[in-house]
Amino acid sequence: MANWPTLSKTDRVEIQEITRAGDPTIRSPFEAGYTNSRSRYTRYPKRWVLNFHDLPTADKDLIVAHEVTQGVGGSSFSWTEVATGTSRTVRYAQPITYFPVENTNFTFWNLSVTLEEV
Repeated sequence: MANWPTLSKTDRVEIQEITRAGDPTIRSPFEAGYTNSRSRYTRYPKRWVLNFHDLPTADKDLIVAHEVTQGVGGSSFSWTEVATGTSRTVRYAQPITYFPVENTNFTFWNLSVTLEEV
């Protein structure tokens, strides 16, 4: 299994949100006005939205190459959760979005990465 790439600037990541990867609840509304609900799964995978700020081009290229190697969300890889230091098996939930930082002549980039637990 592949690992998340090692970046030269490790302090550039910000966790935007941590949520469940999907709603695990089955809801059945009734004509009498109440709703019956139950859990669909016994496991509740997480989703992380990470924002990387002011990454050098070399680090951006590492992450983009990693995304290509993984087939975007096609393969899983090992990633260490930023907040807790816990190792997780994740995949890309959607393609990475990135754009250059203003007035840096395409030498620094901002990236948004969405990962979901496998």
